[in-house]
Amino acid sequence: MPKNKFQKKNKKPVEKLGKGKKPAKNHVQTKFQSRALHIGEPLSLQVKAGVVSQKNLTLTELCSRVGHHRGTYRKDSLGGIQEIVEEHPPLLVARLPEILQSTLPCMMDTDKAVRDRFFVLFDLLRAQLGDNGLQPYFSLILAYACDSLTQELESLCLAGVRMVQTLLGLFPGLMAGADAVGQVLPKLFILLARGQKR
Repeated sequence: MPKNKFQKKNKKPVEKLGKGKKPAKNHVQTKFQSRALHIGEPLSLQVKAGVVSQKNLTLTELCSRVGHHRGTYRKDSLGGIQEIVEEHPPLLVARLPEILQSTLPCMMDTDKAVRDRFFVLFDLLRAQLGDNGLQPYFSLILAYACDSLTQELESLCLAGVRMVQTLLGLFPGLMAGADAVGQVLPKLFILLARGQKR
């Protein structure tokens, strides 16, 4: 029996046997349950249908990666396209417009390794298709070469000169036409005049 008021107030409750300890009044529940997470396999491990490169990328994915902001990705993508073209030549004829549209801007790339890889790929396309295979795309290739001739960097202008020289060897008749001469000569004269100022 408590003797004073203080003992009456602070009297501990008597625990009954077999009931277990009661939680405190200020008890905060900290238990929680998490839901199960489903983690799928990485995209790189998925088996893709059709023709893929060594890095498991399709031709469409490689063509889209050619426009990536990192030079190493662009260079690797050109290498992957080259690998697919070497291993599956029939695919080249069907997908040539897509390949040219995505790779021709690499002629004016600021990264020298990307430009070099582009010219290796272009030489492979010439070897696989022959002169007649690239003839329908002559005006597109010439437009990119002329655009490269007007760039400020000297290395990009030299890439344009290299492509014009390649086109002269491939299509001398088309290059002698009035349209091609009208496109190329003014840009070459500007390039020469700019070189004399230096």
